[in-house]
Amino acid sequence: MRRFLYVFAALWLVVGLYHGADAAWNIMQKSDGTAQWRATKADTAGADINHPIGSVYLNVLVSDLATLSTGAVVSPITRAQITSIRSVLMQDITSADAVFAMWVSTDLDGTVSSEVTNTTSRMTITAGNGTGDETGDVDTFTPTGNNKIERNQVLFIQSLGGTTTVSAISTGVWFTITLERY
Repeated sequence: MRRFLYVFAALWLVVGLYHGADAAWNIMQKSDGTAQWRATKADTAGADINHPIGSVYLNVLVSDLATLSTGAVVSPITRAQITSIRSVLMQDITSADAVFAMWVSTDLDGTVSSEVTNTTSRMTITAGNGTGDETGDVDTFTPTGNNKIERNQVLFIQSLGGTTTVSAISTGVWFTITLERY
């Protein structure tokens, strides 16, 4: 019986060493200081699959506030929620508020599938005239409606036009979109 146990233990050890684990999850620090989960899965022929940890930030420019102008950015992660959209003005707004429509689409043609809102309104940047937004001002919009996005889906941000600026050359608004996994 003892001999049988030794043979069984040796066989189990050999088979266990020969057939390694099918999957592994490791946390890895990237050269830029951020971290991500790194998975090696047997079903992907050993290819590494990287998953960011924490928030993902995307930037997009809407260059003209006086006419319909659209910026677009593609989501790099799956199962994401748009938790914050921040804007910084690159010029003073002198008349009429700047209103922005935002939507998520699965196509690059911009087909509106679901408009991103805070359930009551679109993102609005108030016109200046000494009391509103001027160059360098930061505004924050917290979307609560239709704020889910998947990998390779496109978030479009469109200025609805109608405002004027001090600058003859429009430099627009930069947006930073914060994505969190859900």
